[in-house]
Amino acid sequence: MQQKHTSKKRKEIKILFQWVLSDKAKVGYSCYPPNPDRHKQKPVPSQLINKERKKEKKKKRKKKKKKKKKANTKS
Repeated sequence: MQQKHTSKKRKEIKILFQWVLSDKAKVGYSCYPPNPDRHKQKPVPSQLINKERKKEKKKKRKKKKKKKKKANTKS
């Protein structure tokens, strides 16, 4: 037996297609309406730059670890 489309299902399909044909859909999203959890606030370029700086600072800090002093045997 073939399942008939309920009016609710038809509405969902209609909404999905409206969204797909809207301008937002053309900007590289998948064909599903946006999921607010999936598309969390994207970092602003300045935030990305700061992240890179932090990484570089961390690397420098790792390099700057002090060398252990050898015991002075000459006396």
